[in-house]
Amino acid sequence: MRPVLLLLLLLCPRSFAEERTAGPLILPTENTALFESKGPAFYQVIERDFKGVKSRPWEGGQWGFVRNPTETPGGLVYSRFHEGIDIRPLRRAPDGEPLDSVDAIADGTVVYVNSSPRHSGYGKYIVVEHLWEGCPYYSLYAHLAEIRTSVGKSVKQGESLACMGYTGPGLDRSRAHLHFEIALMINRQFDRWFESLPTAKTDPNRHGLYNGMNLNGINVARYYLALRKDPTLSLPAFLATEKTYYKVLLPNKGPLDVVSLYPWLLADSPLKKPASWEVSFSQDGQILRVTPQATPVDKPTVSWVHPTPVPLALVTKSVLFGKSSAPGLTDYGLRVMNLIGFGN
Repeated sequence: MRPVLLLLLLLCPRSFAEERTAGPLILPTENTALFESKGPAFYQVIERDFKGVKSRPWEGGQWGFVRNPTETPGGLVYSRFHEGIDIRPLRRAPDGEPLDSVDAIADGTVVYVNSSPRHSGYGKYIVVEHLWEGCPYYSLYAHLAEIRTSVGKSVKQGESLACMGYTGPGLDRSRAHLHFEIALMINRQFDRWFESLPTAKTDPNRHGLYNGMNLNGINVARYYLALRKDPTLSLPAFLATEKTYYKVLLPNKGPLDVVSLYPWLLADSPLKKPASWEVSFSQDGQILRVTPQATPVDKPTVSWVHPTPVPLALVTKSVLFGKSSAPGLTDYGLRVMNLIGFGN
């Protein structure tokens, strides 16, 4: 073992859960500044150059539309979406190496480990599956230095999975952090869907079902803060409070796999044989509801968009294009919808 890795194993301590609790979950590191409303102490900064002015805003480490400021007729918007939160380290070795332990937020099973930092924008990352109320949810821990677990291992809440690092493109030691997500799975036939893409031969799927494209992330910081107020709040109940930003009709060729995984997504309906599925999304792209509809469509079709003066591509992760009065699905948006409907 290389000396630097041995040093990390010796110095990266196991952490404890007492101050990190939010309902049934804990934060993945000992950094609890989120609960103290201390954003600069919790989120890692990003590098920004806007109109020649360089800055290092901590706000860019938050979940959501927090990157790439863009001027529009409707005002300044942040057009680049960050699907996760970047938690800064509390401890560093004398040479600046981060020493924070990365721990399981709840009991679960390690279902994926990527040990090659070059094969993903996440760098080295781990995915843990949690079964909550009979449904699978996934916590993802990225940009790791040293991984301490393996696929198939059952882990307990607070068990150390890895040590924080800065693996992955665009990072250096000064910006070491944990990129953390909680997500739903979109489709268990993701591998087959990916193989149908024209780019699959030149850019293969190296991560199976646990490719970030197949994980539909939630606003994880907001969920933790909501759990602090109401420890009994389930994830479905939390997502029910999120606002719908757009809706898309998908042809009904059979049950959607995301509904098979998360039956609570399906709205009650008297329709026995719906012609289409209307999928409601938050602005963040979270799948919030699937409603049976009598309207037939032969391809994914936008059925409703929240009114906005801003070009839709800038505020929907490039899923939609045009104006809210005349919306359409981009090529990327069609790809997202085809993934949701694939195999049904």
